[in-house]
Amino acid sequence: MANKFEVRDGTGIFHVLFLGDGTDTLTAIVDRSEFGHNEPAKQLDFDGTPNRWDDQFRGSIYQHRRYGFGYMINQTTPALRESAEADFYHWNDGERGGIGIRRTTENGNVRLLDCRLASAETTRQSPTVVIISPTYEAGQPFWRSAARLSFNGTFDGTNKVFVLINNKGDRSAPILITVTGAINTPKIVINDDELEMRQTSLAATDTITANGESVGEDARTIIYNVLGSGVDEFVQASGGSKFLEAPVGISWAELTATSGTATITFEIYTYYRVLYSEDKINVGAREDISVAESISLSVT
Repeated sequence: MANKFEVRDGTGIFHVLFLGDGTDTLTAIVDRSEFGHNEPAKQLDFDGTPNRWDDQFRGSIYQHRRYGFGYMINQTTPALRESAEADFYHWNDGERGGIGIRRTTENGNVRLLDCRLASAETTRQSPTVVIISPTYEAGQPFWRSAARLSFNGTFDGTNKVFVLINNKGDRSAPILITVTGAINTPKIVINDDELEMRQTSLAATDTITANGESVGEDARTIIYNVLGSGVDEFVQASGGSKFLEAPVGISWAELTATSGTATITFEIYTYYRVLYSEDKINVGAREDISVAESISLSVT
């Protein structure tokens, strides 16, 4: 596979910076210039104990990731070099929206980093050659998969239904939840966290979307949409509710509602601490469930 570098501009369009398949002669990544792709910086949090020899570890507080590389533009004329340089800065204009870096590694893994261009240094090598050294900063410092995994289920009124979610990454994953169809006050519980949406969806084509992700126009919102109306309405959640996350490994989402048999889809990205990483092999699920499948169990 090619070692590929792409940038996503503020409108969501991806632009190839470098395609390392041997055919790209006008751009290059400076050898050994890539940095910030490994474990993000973190602060270890400890609580003091009465034992002077041993404090208790509470968890890791991750810092912003700073990632970058040396990007060489090698054009045939000064005018083409200037145009290519202008394109780079246009694509990285964070004022048009959130940008990102998409990396395809040698073994074919595709990883994204949602970030902003923090700084860029330019070094002119000749009238036709320039090296741009960008530094990107990511407030959410984990790399993520290019596509979401989906896990589906169906409500059964007040009867409990359980949907399996398989998170094969390195951290808990915020969930994008979509409920479609007739439902009254749907409630989802994962471990000890719950989300109850105070909404009655009347038609089979109506949707309620609860987006727990931190990036994107509709991040951290619950929206009700009547199909064909063109109008979105914000939905209130009951007291004690929170946006849900899928823990690392196998978890089960418990579904109940005052009434209704709407369908539900849970969608998650897979998050990785380092760029060059593989999915985890999770255990504890039924052996007849594949990675991209889920099942629903109804309890009456």
